[in-house]
Order: sequence, then structure tokens, then C-alpha cells
Amino acid sequence: MKKLLLGVCISFTVFSSVIAQNFPVGHRTITYNDPARTGGFGSGGGAGR
Repeated sequence: MKKLLLGVCISFTVFSSVIAQNFPVGHRTITYNDPARTGGFGSGGGAGR
């Protein structure tokens, strides 16, 4: 039984690596500006918070 389970695990690992696909990884940067707040990065300058 252990040999069968080991064989299934190895087969699954080999098969899944064959059908695996590479997808590009992206990122997005969004800057929000709250005009009601002053100071700090991205909110109109002035002394940082």
C-alpha cells in the first residue's frame, strides 16, 4: 500500500510539473490624494505626518 501511495505521489508531481504554465506577474501603483489632509507624502507637501 505504501509503494502504491508513493507511486501515485511521484506520478502526480511529475505530471503536474509537465502541465504547469508560467504566467506573468504584474503590479500596479495607485496614489490617492486627500485634499482635506495636509503634509506627508503625496498629499500636497509640507511637514510630514
